[in-house]
Amino acid sequence: MTSPSTQTGDVVAPMSDLQMRWWAGERLLPDPSLIVPARMRVRATIDPAAMEAAAQEVAQRHEALRTRFDRVDGTPVQIIRRVPDRPLTWFRDLRDVAPAQRGDALAELLAADRIRGFELARGPLMRLGVIRCAMRDHILALTMHHIIADGWATAIFWRELSEAYDRALKGEELTPPSKRAAPRLRDWVAARQSALERGQAARENQYWTRALRRVRPLHVPHDLPANRGGLRKPHTRRFAVPREHVNDLYACSKRFRATPFMITMAVFMKLLGRYTGRRDVAVMTLLNRRGGPLTEDLIGCIFNHATIAIVIPPDATAGSLVKEVRGALLDAYDHQQVDAHRIWRETGFMPGSVDVLFIFDQSPQERKGVAFGGVRAELYWVAEENEEERRGPTTPGLKFSLELIDDRLVGALGYDANLYSKAFIDTFLCDYITLLEEIVHDEALENGRP
Repeated sequence: MTSPSTQTGDVVAPMSDLQMRWWAGERLLPDPSLIVPARMRVRATIDPAAMEAAAQEVAQRHEALRTRFDRVDGTPVQIIRRVPDRPLTWFRDLRDVAPAQRGDALAELLAADRIRGFELARGPLMRLGVIRCAMRDHILALTMHHIIADGWATAIFWRELSEAYDRALKGEELTPPSKRAAPRLRDWVAARQSALERGQAARENQYWTRALRRVRPLHVPHDLPANRGGLRKPHTRRFAVPREHVNDLYACSKRFRATPFMITMAVFMKLLGRYTGRRDVAVMTLLNRRGGPLTEDLIGCIFNHATIAIVIPPDATAGSLVKEVRGALLDAYDHQQVDAHRIWRETGFMPGSVDVLFIFDQSPQERKGVAFGGVRAELYWVAEENEEERRGPTTPGLKFSLELIDDRLVGALGYDANLYSKAFIDTFLCDYITLLEEIVHDEALENGRP
């Protein structure tokens, strides 16, 4: 791969620890799981030219969308372009496809877009597809590399894209340069480096050395015979939690003084204990490092991995269980300045010791109002889909994720279809939803409510 030449006005800045690790890995073997797709459905007419102008405006505002990664003078760095690439969008019209085949054609387009991947040294590392299924039915297919964006950043992108698109439709000029300034990822990276220089790494190493000492894999039992060849067949099962449970979750969160993240994780860890017959339960999770003006509106990937380990109390009540998880999560939040991969390397921890991943994403409030041309966009996903192979030391046996959006709690369970049948996965998800209901109900009884 040839090294891109820097251009006049480009900025060269250090990478974060996570970016450095992913950049090094991608040079050896691209990881399909680092391609992040986000799809929206808009049941309205979409102007492709206005959408391209809107994408350009958002990329001009956020440095991460103009960044690529390579060596300069032998040093791995971020290379931030002065202006974004053109074009950032692509367009396909499926109206000439027979209606009966249109769904398959759409699925093939989306799959092909993801397979295309990205070249970190050349960029751009984001693209936006506009797929016309009917005159008033479009799919917006956003695809980014994880090295420049996390889930929170995706929500920021959709919000700002919708605002810029409406301005473009009205023929208004781009946002004036004086109002384009956005938080910069390089400033956040510099702040993390400053924390390391103040001795934060040594303090966090001590904490995690103690916390990770007794962590061991759960080995959730599977119902299919193990594949002797060791090949994996990753699948994802999508699901939704009934809305009445979501309302109870919000109320329970206030009474427990615990976040929905803490409560839903407590439910998941108790379920894992039941399936494995174990009281010691550990899961890998992602911690949101956002908070304050430097990160609130920052497009970038700034989460951190954390291992949450608890011992489930005998005959645990809902309150004692949530309290245990709440304490473990708060401790982890207090020790997340240093990137987890650096902690693992320096403490000798093997992340493969944790074989279950739990992700909770509470979308920013701004996602509520995402609309294009006055028509609110909808999340677009399918109930069951093949998942790109995950590799590396943090590859989990089960990947359980939840996303809380207003009064909707949608989720996904990633699993190896060579080990777990669809019937097993459906039962597991049914058990999770049932246990969530039970724990909220138990908490109500503890507080004297019927």
